[in-house]
Amino acid sequence: MDRKKFLAERQWIRNQLAGVADFWLTNGMDEEHGGVYTCLDRGGQIYSTDKSVWMQGRCGWIFAYLCHVYGVKDEWLEASRSCLDFMEEHCFNHEAEDRMYFTVTAEGGEGDENTGLVSYEMVRDYTVKAGTEPTLGTAITGYLAATTLPNIMNVFA
Repeated sequence: MDRKKFLAERQWIRNQLAGVADFWLTNGMDEEHGGVYTCLDRGGQIYSTDKSVWMQGRCGWIFAYLCHVYGVKDEWLEASRSCLDFMEEHCFNHEAEDRMYFTVTAEGGEGDENTGLVSYEMVRDYTVKAGTEPTLGTAITGYLAATTLPNIMNVFA
């Protein structure tokens, strides 16, 4: 690949990243209750205030990973913390062996229950092996420290 084409591709990727991250930061973040609204149309309008629990974890991880790869931006770090804190506080059914809900209300009220804790349990296992308290925040940190993730995007950093 010649340098000119490479630079053009890198700029396209950066523009896509900025557009997607800005879309969610501008339209999806719940400033009142924390976490991220997950039912948005292409224009950024919220059509349901129920929140997908899976998406809370996904956005928490993605924004933390963006900080890891591209450098810490306050808005990315704040979004990650908001999603992970919301998940910790509202997305576990402590009366049912800490199973996670599938969805919760905007305020974090009970929603549909999901009996599959696969992703949280996988991440938490890395933390337990590291001998730290198995909370979601430390689990993400432990997972990132304990694994070697393919870092293809560093080429474009």
